[in-house]
Amino acid sequence: MNKKGKDEGVTRKKTRKVARVVRAVVGMSAEEMKARRKAAVPKTKNAATEAALKEVKDRKKAKGGNANAAPRGGASVPKMQVKHK
Repeated sequence: MNKKGKDEGVTRKKTRKVARVVRAVVGMSAEEMKARRKAAVPKTKNAATEAALKEVKDRKKAKGGNANAAPRGGASVPKMQVKHK
């Protein structure tokens, strides 16, 4: 309420965390569903992919500096641009 002295005992409702339960579906048991869900986890990168990524990173490092950095020389652009009529 919006009155002085009336805020006693007013608390927010506490939310409960919902526990998810896996139930069997027609034609598939709960254990099969758990096994499929674990199989869907993405696999780790193989050695060839890791080697290619390392090569790209080394090339960027050899090129020099941060490739994502903005180009220097922004001081020539005024912060407050003049509007033309």
